[in-house]
Amino acid sequence: MMIKALFSFLVIFSFAYEVSAEEAKTTTQEKVEAVKDAVKDTVHEAQKALSHSRQIRQTSKYFGTLNFAPVDLILPSKFGLTAGYVETPDQTWEFEYLKSSVSVPFVVDDLGSMTDERFSIIKRDYFGTETFNLNYGLSYYRFKVHVGNKYLASVSSNAPDVDLMQIDSLGFNVGIGNRWIFSNRWIVGMDWASWSQPVVTTRYNDKYADLTNNPDDKDKAKKFLKLISWVPRITLLKLQIGYSF
Repeated sequence: MMIKALFSFLVIFSFAYEVSAEEAKTTTQEKVEAVKDAVKDTVHEAQKALSHSRQIRQTSKYFGTLNFAPVDLILPSKFGLTAGYVETPDQTWEFEYLKSSVSVPFVVDDLGSMTDERFSIIKRDYFGTETFNLNYGLSYYRFKVHVGNKYLASVSSNAPDVDLMQIDSLGFNVGIGNRWIFSNRWIVGMDWASWSQPVVTTRYNDKYADLTNNPDDKDKAKKFLKLISWVPRITLLKLQIGYSF
């Protein structure tokens, strides 16, 4: 009798375990499916929110952005502004200003400082896409070096602006990027890569190089300005945040 009862208990326990395992498996599958559905819904909503960029451009005339370019030659970490005009949903015109300055506290009086500015007129073509664009145009470059006391010690002249070296150039720019416009008209853009190239020098001030009494400093200054006059300006991951209206 005990053996029969024990056998019956084992059969019932085995059946209950199988039922419980099957229910657990079903519950797990349901949870997995629920998570998949939630992810799909989230992705769909995100795609929906970002799929109206061209439509919003069609109802906009102007826009403005704040810009940050962490990787930018000659000086990195450029900040700037953009003001734009929407000609068509597939074409926009922009005026962009970027600037970066480098100076070292406590030793700047000895070594000096540098300022790199770029003024650009840019046209963006979207080719019927929502966000992808090819951008190109003209740029004006202004690079200034304020020579510090360490190097001015070799200059005997008191001529004005003897501490300033400056070179201005005119050239072109070209790049690729994406620009998303949300339904609330906020803009998030990323210029993935761009090349900006000086071509023609419009201003050249090497007064320090002319007046220094140190032949090595004179040679270095002239070579440096010559390098600045043609070196390509490569920009990566330029972030833009703004508003369209």
